[in-house]
Amino acid sequence: MLGRDGAIMQLRAALDAHLKQAGQACSDYREAADQMIALEVRAEALHWQKPWLRGTLAGEVYRARAEFRNRALAARAAADAALGVAEGLACYIRSAPGMPAESWQLTLPLAIPVTHGG
Repeated sequence: MLGRDGAIMQLRAALDAHLKQAGQACSDYREAADQMIALEVRAEALHWQKPWLRGTLAGEVYRARAEFRNRALAARAAADAALGVAEGLACYIRSAPGMPAESWQLTLPLAIPVTHGG
């Protein structure tokens, strides 16, 4: 049996893994964006210098845009997964006996702001 502290440590390890995956997904997204922009600039320059070659890079641009969209979706999904694990961890910690039900110290930074006090 893990006990409460062991469970928290396992949930924290899961959160760390999700955060690492989200960071990598965001890095991949940024890389795809850089590649797409470079290709778009190259295609536009080619269009202005040699308009008769306009369609030469069209397939590459189409694939780069699709890759960019796919990486954006993957980054969003990874970030959402990490946020879900973080919310689960915070909820589990809040469920401890004697813990105030609405402990503002455990509010996640990305959560909707809550006003405290009178």
